Amino acid sequence: MEKTNKKVIDVDKVKRLLSNNKLEEALLSDIDICDNCIVLKNNNFRLTYTLSSIDAKSSDDIGQLADQVGINNSRIVSNHQIHSNLVRKIDESTRTDIQDADAMTSNIEDTGLIIYTADCVPVVLIDPINKAVAAIHAGWRGTYGSIVEESISMMEKEYKTEPGDLHAYIGPFIGLGNFEVGDDLYYKFEEFMKEKSIPMSDWQTAYDKIGSSYHLDLGRINELLMLALGVKSENINKLNICTVENSDLFYSYRAHNKTDKRIGTIIEIL
Repeated sequence: MEKTNKKVIDVDKVKRLLSNNKLEEALLSDIDICDNCIVLKNNNFRLTYTLSSIDAKSSDDIGQLADQVGINNSRIVSNHQIHSNLVRKIDESTRTDIQDADAMTSNIEDTGLIIYTADCVPVVLIDPINKAVAAIHAGWRGTYGSIVEESISMMEKEYKTEPGDLHAYIGPFIGLGNFEVGDDLYYKFEEFMKEKSIPMSDWQTAYDKIGSSYHLDLGRINELLMLALGVKSENINKLNICTVENSDLFYSYRAHNKTDKRIGTIIEIL
């Protein structure tokens, strides 16, 4: 099929953004960057982030991506995302369903779990010991609802996952400098972090006050929550990419006038 009006991605810029993150030293050490996506993989797992040359909500675009990367398009599983803390277990009996939820866990091979974001935090968890994964859409509501904790709890129950064995990936999301929030939401999270026994010195690394407005770092908040649950600091990998500041590469709800297009984050067990 002839492709027209395809957005041209600055692949060199993507490489520069990733160059200081030491991802080549992490679990998924094989890194490939092309005009449609970032792929991190090893022999057992593959993690794909789409770029704004394609819309992850478009079945045609995802079909094109699947052909390019080698994903089994007929076995991609998604949720109807509702900004909740609901987690689904995906197995052969549920993989063809689309249900209200914002996270999925699975231990079946050749099946891509996809979540959609455009400023919210995409979190992926990988258990290399028991070969299980989770894909998590963590907006502020899901984060406040402890969706990462709910996902880890399901992995512990279903796959005997130990938090200390988990490897986490935090993908592109709206960064601290651009995520301005009202005072009510800031104080809501301050109390939440106290309830989760996060030290005040750590909580102070997850927000800033710029002028008279509070700003939150949802990626850092989720990182702190994972650390509190027993995930090792050296196993938490961050792309450190702000969707607003890099809206030429990734979709951003705020930067792109409430766009309905989305970044796709896909995790597979190979």
